[in-house]
Amino acid sequence: MDRNAEQLGIERLERAGGGAAWGAFVFLFSVACYGAFLLVFLYLLAFLGNLQTTPLADAVPAIKAWVSYSIDLGRDMGSLAHAILIDLA
Repeated sequence: MDRNAEQLGIERLERAGGGAAWGAFVFLFSVACYGAFLLVFLYLLAFLGNLQTTPLADAVPAIKAWVSYSIDLGRDMGSLAHAILIDLA
């Protein structure tokens, strides 16, 4: 073991017979990270695909609550003149 692993206590965990526990922790952490990525990626697809405007959104009302905005249905930002005045300020 190198010095960094020794400082983290990994060597002690493996010596105490905790190699299986460490492997289980790493596996569960990787599954949790994969699940978080999957949820974010699905939200991205719903956002970019304008899921709110599809017939599926009418059939499943919870979609409008989960994906509150889409790329084309953002907040009303006012007129173009107002936006230009803010940019110039």
